Amino acid sequence: MGTRLVDMPLYRLLAIDIHKGAIAGALGVTHFVRYALTMDLLEGELVDALAADGSSSSGTLPLRDRYLPDVASVLDVPNRLCAGGALALCAIARPASRHRGDADYLLLVQERSGDVVNAPRRLAVIPGSLRSRVCPGHEADRLVGMAGVVAEGSSDVGVAGETEQADHQVA
Repeated sequence: MGTRLVDMPLYRLLAIDIHKGAIAGALGVTHFVRYALTMDLLEGELVDALAADGSSSSGTLPLRDRYLPDVASVLDVPNRLCAGGALALCAIARPASRHRGDADYLLLVQERSGDVVNAPRRLAVIPGSLRSRVCPGHEADRLVGMAGVVAEGSSDVGVAGETEQADHQVA
């Protein structure tokens, strides 16, 4: 197969505080392999089950039953591995243009490398912040003040730090 697995450090969410007007939380660092061999397998398990017979009831998804058996386990962020960030798709409405035609939407996605372990060659949202033209010379295509997006698919980006410690505060 030729794929190498590199166990790089990976950010994980340890605590979250959401209230009117603010989102705060604490991040720690875990190992990529721990994520790749547990929580990262949940999406594939669900897709396979839906493709096979359309069933996703309790007892048909062993990984989900083990790692996220109920709503309480999903909400128990400090005691489950929540890594890679939340998916957020940015869709930018573009006005009609004589160069493009009718009004449309620009979706910021990328094709993941075939060399990554999780989700190879799949489309994923683009993490980070962009402030540049999509097509040079087309003023209508300028992206202005777009906020950064963290994507689940960006988990192949490593970070330095101690494992399992709340060494980063986000507010």
